[in-house]
Order: sequence, then structure tokens, then C-alpha cells
Amino acid sequence: MKKVLLVMLFIALVGLAFGYFTSIDAVRVVPGGYAPVAARINHNGVFTGFYTPHQFEPNTVWYGTYTVELENYGPWGPTSAYVAPEAEDGWIIFSSINGPTVPIELSSFTSSINADNNVNLTWITQSETGVRGYYILRNITDEIATSTTISGLIPATNTSQTMSYVFTDTELFEDGTYYYWLQNSDLDGHDYYYGPNSIYYSNPENSVPQPPQTTKLGPVYPNPFNPQTLIPFELSDDGQVSLKIYNNRGQAVKSFELGFLASGHHQVNWDGFTDGGSPLPSGIYHIRMQAEGKSYKTRAVLMK
Repeated sequence: MKKVLLVMLFIALVGLAFGYFTSIDAVRVVPGGYAPVAARINHNGVFTGFYTPHQFEPNTVWYGTYTVELENYGPWGPTSAYVAPEAEDGWIIFSSINGPTVPIELSSFTSSINADNNVNLTWITQSETGVRGYYILRNITDEIATSTTISGLIPATNTSQTMSYVFTDTELFEDGTYYYWLQNSDLDGHDYYYGPNSIYYSNPENSVPQPPQTTKLGPVYPNPFNPQTLIPFELSDDGQVSLKIYNNRGQAVKSFELGFLASGHHQVNWDGFTDGGSPLPSGIYHIRMQAEGKSYKTRAVLMK
């Protein structure tokens, strides 16, 4: 196995009043983006029962030393990350830049609603080597650890030519946002994950579309992202909406004045640039939405 070069980004955010949390993520840097991996999360040397990605809150309960474990990855570096009892917000990302050879070069993984009101999952590979096939996973949250495999094995072609694959999810019956992952299984037994890809589904049997029961923001996808991410949000009532994005120092770097929007499901694309057109550096960015006289928040990680 190749020597693994690992990078860990840990930013403790203090005094921004965004709510206290400790989020643990593990990602594999792959061609075309970042693939989340389900690594075991250890706290003070003991398995927590959770896999990445996972969020603990508040830190007063989960302060201590964190490590992650995943077969054929590591040693992780740094070997651990410490969260102090007095810490407020914290986000720990263990990132593997090199590791087991990635058997495919993925150029895209997208979702769309087809003419029959089913969800099409489409992925395009530029090349494939030693790939057994693919599986599609689905969840109603962005937690890959609790997702369900909804496809059988989709055989790979193992070619150096560009290939396009489509899987149609015909088993959705309830309105809501669904999250999908692409699992790549190679002939050596390794698995790689791409996603999540999120899409809102509306059941055609509902003759009158119902507005969301609550107003909420995010989560963004993909996350971490480079160079673009989608910021989804739901409005339970019509009203004025604005989005602002802040850096780690609490400085506003990007604004979206969306004006008056009808109730329903919406999304905004952000390219990682400031209002002035300058590219932003890697880091954690806080997204705030003002709607219906209230403030909503989520987070995005830009990783270059």
C-alpha cells in the first residue's frame, strides 16, 4: 500500500455565537472532488458507536481526544485531535490525500427527476481499472453511516474510454429531500464512496403541492466542496429572504439578496468567491439565512 500523506484541518471557532458543536468528518481526496468515508470515531481511545460524518453537541459532554480508524487508511495524521472543555464550535476533518489506488476517475455524479417523476442518478467516468461495479445508497439525512443500499450490483465496463451510467430510483413515495451516494467496489475488495447528492422529491399523487411545514436551511452539498456547492433551503411561508456567508473571523464575504420568495423549496449555487469576485481560501464558512424575521444557519467547508 502506498505511503499515505494525510492532512487534518481543525478549527475551533470561538465567540461567533453560532451554537456549540463538535463535528467529526473523514474524507478521501479523489479525482473530481472529495469522497466521504465511514471511519470509526474513537473518543479517549474508546469507540463511540458512531462513524464519520457525525456531529456531537454540546462540547461540554464530548470534550477530549478524538481519533478515527478505517481499514487500509492511515496512519491518520495527526494521530489525534483534542477538544478542550471550554471550546465552543469545533469541526475536525481528517483528510487522506493519497492512499489505496482509486480504480476510477469520476467526472460527475448527479441526480434529476425524469419524465415519469422518478429520480435518475447519473455518473460519468473517464476511466476504470479493476472495478467490480457500483451500488447506489440512499438516506433521508446526509449521514452515510445509516444509509440504505437501494440497487443491486451495477457491473463496470473497465475501459479507458468515457462511460455514462444511469440508475433510476422508482421506490420513492413520500415528499422530501433525499440523499444519494455512489459506492464503487473494486476487484480487490476496496470500496469508495462519492456524494452525497441531494434532490427534493414530490409525489405526483398530491394534486396540490404542500409547502414545507418548517423553514430551514441546508445542509449544503457537496460538503466539503471545491469549487461549487448548492445551498438548499425551505420556506414555510412567502417572504423576503437573504443569505450571508461569513469566514472564520466573522467577516461577511458573500451576500445573496434573494428578495421576495414564495413558500417551497429553493437552492442557491455558491462558487466559493466573494462579492468582489475574489476566490476564498480553504476553511469553514458559516451561512446565515434571514427569513420570516428569523435567522437560520449552516456550515460549509471549502477545501482546495
